[in-house]
Amino acid sequence: MNEKWIASCVLTVMCMSLISCKGGSPLQKSPGEVVQAYNIACNEGKYSDVKVLFSEDVQKMIAGDMGQLAGGIKGVCDKDTRDGTVTKVDIVSQDIRGEGATVIATIFFKDGTKKNDDKTVLIKENGAWRITAGGN
Repeated sequence: MNEKWIASCVLTVMCMSLISCKGGSPLQKSPGEVVQAYNIACNEGKYSDVKVLFSEDVQKMIAGDMGQLAGGIKGVCDKDTRDGTVTKVDIVSQDIRGEGATVIATIFFKDGTKKNDDKTVLIKENGAWRITAGGN
């Protein structure tokens, strides 16, 4: 029970730094586009597309025991998209500093609610912007 709670906390912190995007190579995407692609892929249940948008550290975290206890990539996506109910992601700001970036977005859901100031932290890894677990 305690391990599940810890895993959930780890993934919640990680999820707080995630958001949505559309198809195509991550190499061709800005940080804001990666956030949009993440949400779209999660919303549509395209978990292999989601995985490539994560940094190596996040991929390892999700593949580890704690990540698996919290449901893996599917669990992260279900939490972030409220079980696939995202209707729109508006990028409010994108701050790039060297090989790090922070994206702030507003996420809209089917029930008419929205999540303001959703913060996603990204790093440039192997030439592509990827969502990382740092910085909330």
